[in-house]
Amino acid sequence: MAVISQLGRYRYISELGSGGMSTVVLAEDTVLGRLVALKQVEGTGNVRGASRLRREALIGASVSHPNLVSIFDVITTGDRHMIVMEYVEGETLRDALKRSPRPSVPRVLNTLDGVAAALDAIHERRIIHRDVKPSNILLGKAGEIKLADLGIAAAPDRTRITTSGAILGTFRYMAPEQLEGGPAMPAVDVYALAAVAFEALSGRKARTEPNPVALAHAIATRPPPDLRDAWPEAPREAARVLKRSMARVPSERPQSASELTRRLRAALESKPTVPMTRAPRRAAAPRPAPPPRRRPAAPPTPRSARDRRPALVAAALLIVLAGVIAALALASGGGSPHKRAAGAPARRNAGTRRGTAAGAGRSPRSITAAHGSQATGAHAARAVPAATALPAATPGPTTAGSPVATTESFYHLAASHQYSTAWALADPTFRYQLGGYQNFVGGQSGDRSITFDSARVLSQSSSSATVAVRTTSVRTDGTKRCSGTVDLVPGGSAGWLLHQIHIDCS
Repeated sequence: MAVISQLGRYRYISELGSGGMSTVVLAEDTVLGRLVALKQVEGTGNVRGASRLRREALIGASVSHPNLVSIFDVITTGDRHMIVMEYVEGETLRDALKRSPRPSVPRVLNTLDGVAAALDAIHERRIIHRDVKPSNILLGKAGEIKLADLGIAAAPDRTRITTSGAILGTFRYMAPEQLEGGPAMPAVDVYALAAVAFEALSGRKARTEPNPVALAHAIATRPPPDLRDAWPEAPREAARVLKRSMARVPSERPQSASELTRRLRAALESKPTVPMTRAPRRAAAPRPAPPPRRRPAAPPTPRSARDRRPALVAAALLIVLAGVIAALALASGGGSPHKRAAGAPARRNAGTRRGTAAGAGRSPRSITAAHGSQATGAHAARAVPAATALPAATPGPTTAGSPVATTESFYHLAASHQYSTAWALADPTFRYQLGGYQNFVGGQSGDRSITFDSARVLSQSSSSATVAVRTTSVRTDGTKRCSGTVDLVPGGSAGWLLHQIHIDCS
């Protein structure tokens, strides 16, 4: 890129991607010694493109979140404008789905959790992304999950980038009200996230119509797709959650992106585990079938605006479809801001690499470490109600690599101030729950020791595990006794990664 040659600070390495309006390249910031992504509008004198680029930078810089691509700077050289962004080494979800159309359910759920956290963060600031799709979801090699490209985001106190009624977005992930060109609300992004979840779980796009006209008609008039049509083994409740999240009426969808992912996770992880062996059973005498339960008849549903909405939207399509093809060209203009750069050098902080789970073989009733730490206070998860009694723990040997061993190792390593090694035992959701690495480190200073009074696996399957714990923490401000559960998912050098905590301390 010609403009880069005029900037002594940035050294061009390779092109990452390009679209109709912009190009993104990988470069080295020679002053700070880090890799960055530079996004530049194509063509000189492109006033509209430059305005959109600057707007994207202002919106992106207004929110700081671990699941959003960070904006570092905006550079103007003559009539050229450029955004300096965080570079995420890895690939997009779109690339990952092309390589492996059906990732594991835990991996899909972790990805969706990261995107949902990013969406909740921007929605709190009344920013609507409007273009959530696999190519805008970045999967870093170090486990990062980042939502990118706020190029067509809607935000308060920002100049509109199109005339009223214009269609922005990508059709296959577009909500019906977005197709109509109405005001953007968080429900638009919830719908798109549900469409992404459908595709990642089933290996098939939620809307499969072959051309823009058929696709627009289906979005406006047909009911949401059923996950079981594309993935017959899908739990019924998971299909119901996605259908509700893609409802034609925005108010029927979950109120937030995280509510969608929380409901979906509960549905996908609710299947009971089957014992490995079963004792033979004697045939029991058949019992008489109980009399059928009579269900009360449902009251008749009055005809409402919801029933009339598809017809009204279908009629409006005669006007909207005239601009469909042009809208598609606009929607594809931004391109993906980050593609994997073949042969690009990787720069990682060696201090955050995954380490071994030291102390994994300790008994769950005898772990004591000087200056230990418990995840409590501002970074603790939602509290377990005081009336909730945990099952009594049965002391016994701790198997290295087990969910209990991983849980104990995390706190033992943190208490020993081996923060980076402990951090490697946490997945992205858990890291976000703790408020990021710096908050995690800073939260240890008040602890002096931690003792595991008990630790026991409550449930375990191939995709998740839950460990019940009771601990005693000695802190500078007194002694705290904590109890609750820790959720884990497969992964990491220890075999498991901490995913969420539900701890109550007194």
